[in-house]
Order: sequence, then structure tokens, then C-alpha cells
Amino acid sequence: MNTPLSHRTVLDCSILLPGPFTGKLLADLGAQVIKIENPNRPDPAKIKYPEHYEVLNKKKEIIQLDIKKEKEKFNSLLKSSHGLIEGYRFETAKKLGLDEKSLLKINPTLCIASIKGYTKSERPGHDLNFIGQSGLFSRLKTPPGVPLSQWIGSTQTALQLVAAMDQAEHSQRGIHLSISLTETIKNYLLPEFEISKKTPQNHGTTLLTGRYPCYRVYQTQDHREITVAAIEPHYWEIFCKVINRPDFIKFQTVIDKERDQIVNEIQRILMSKQWKEWAPLFEANPCCVELVLNDSEVLSGF
Repeated sequence: MNTPLSHRTVLDCSILLPGPFTGKLLADLGAQVIKIENPNRPDPAKIKYPEHYEVLNKKKEIIQLDIKKEKEKFNSLLKSSHGLIEGYRFETAKKLGLDEKSLLKINPTLCIASIKGYTKSERPGHDLNFIGQSGLFSRLKTPPGVPLSQWIGSTQTALQLVAAMDQAEHSQRGIHLSISLTETIKNYLLPEFEISKKTPQNHGTTLLTGRYPCYRVYQTQDHREITVAAIEPHYWEIFCKVINRPDFIKFQTVIDKERDQIVNEIQRILMSKQWKEWAPLFEANPCCVELVLNDSEVLSGF
């Protein structure tokens, strides 16, 4: 089967989540991803989070290899690879021979993706630290429950690595990418922060934080949460008709006390039926209303 990256070979020399997830994304697109694991020091995720390890690495070829002691074997793999993923501190990478100078000496056209927590510091950190430093936590207020910075950072790393491998193929010169998880999140948020200078983004003051009745999370009688995102006037009109309150059409963007009154009334109406009763009504009248799924429902393809 011809897949977008079937012509690429990438060495995954990383551990835990960001690097292996980057490798997974590339493998999903057909790249031959070879995960290098030290037989004496396996990936900690394999021991602590075996289910996560399996998901991240099931499409990869896993080779047990001590990079420091089996240089010849590693160099042979390196020479035939287009990319390499690593996430070590600089001194550790240098000791392992995974620094830019050592790698490009062996394969001058190699593209190296080095994933870091911060841009100018090698201090240790994890997802909560990164989203805190990026400014995202100030919007969330509570831990997101999923490793956002690492997912987003890994996706950005995969994108940059694909582009770098294409460029290197034409230029015949290797490229070293240094991707900061904190900086990646920050770059996504900067446009919002610029807007914040003019309009404070406190909860309830913008469309995306619940300023209007048309963009909120409500509950049904069986305590299932549903997302209502009827931003377009025609969808809001349909929504109001489904809940039998066409008189609410004119209140799509009301704010403050008037908004609270409308929101409370919509909540009261939605609480009058279980989701299984509302579902066919919204299916027959699409208006950007969806059920909030839990983990098991997502896995079962609900």
C-alpha cells in the first residue's frame, strides 16, 4: 500500500510521550519508524504505563540496542535513515552521540528533531509546567486531565520533521530542529493574547467562554452534558424551535442578567427530558448540538 511517508525511515530514540507520539504520527502515515531501546534501561513508559506504551509504539519496529556500546550497529541504521527523534538534555545527548555534530558527521542529510520542555532552559518539567509557562493554564484554571502540551508539541514536531525531510532531500543538507513544548503552545495562543490586551478574556466575557446562551454546555434530565454551539443565527433559530421556545430566537447574544435568565430557562427545558428523548429531535433538526461522550463511549464508537 502506497502511503504518504512510505519512503521515509525515522529512528525514534526517545522515551515516555512526546517523542514516541511524534513517531506514532509518522508511522500512521506510513513511515518506517524504528524505536531504539536500551536493553538495560527500557523506556519508563513500558513499565509504568504499559497500555500507553503499546498504543504509541505498536506500529514501530523496536530494536534493543545500547547506543553507546553498539556504535557500529547504530551508525548503520543512522546512515539509512531520513530522520531521528530525541528528547534528551544536551549533555546527555552528547554522551550518547545524539548531538547534531555527531549525527550529521555520520549522515550529512539527516533531519534531527530534538524535543525540549523550554526554549532556553534544560530544567526538568512536565505537561502542567509547560501549560503553566505558556499561559494556557491561566485560561483553563484547572489541570486539563490530558497531556495537552505534549500532544500539540508532538504534532508540531511531526509536521516540521516531514517538511525538513523533504527539504533535505533536495538540498542534501541535514537539518536540526529544536522544538519547545512550551513555545509551541505559546505560539498557538499569541493571537488570543494580543486580543486580550484590548478585551479581557475572563470567563463569561467572550463567545468561547460562555458569554452568550448559544454557546454553552447544558445538562439533560439524566445528567448528561450536551454542547450547544449554535453560533450561526439559522442554527440558533432551529435550536429554539426544537426546545419549543421560538420567542428565544431574538436572545441569541444577550448578556449579563438577561443572558442568565435565558440560560436558566433553557437549562430547565433541557432537564425536562433525558438525552435519549432529545437525541432524535436534534438528529432530525441539526443545529450544532452534541452529546459529551465519556471514555468508554468514545472507545466503543458511540
